[in-house]
Amino acid sequence: MAIQVSYIDKSGTWHPTAYARVVAVHLDLQGSGATIDVALYHSQVERAGGFEPVSTQYFTATGVPFTAFFGIAVLDQPASNPVKQAYKYLKTLPGYELGSDA
Repeated sequence: MAIQVSYIDKSGTWHPTAYARVVAVHLDLQGSGATIDVALYHSQVERAGGFEPVSTQYFTATGVPFTAFFGIAVLDQPASNPVKQAYKYLKTLPGYELGSDA
């Protein structure tokens, strides 16, 4: 499970088929927040080949987005889990909204 996106790294290198993989989801149910760690690889081939990611990004969902994607009522659904919900949340963010499932 991942998202394929077009990505330009800090050095200006373009990764037209970057492979964005959620590597961690941290839930704080008491504080109503989620942190999602995403590793970006040049492509799915490099990920499968064991190469290091070209970048790592961190996103935080609080308030309405947290409730909509990570609230107890959402995670209690039979086909739901924090990782699937993280991908759904990412697809609402700039840079990921045009991404495709990989």
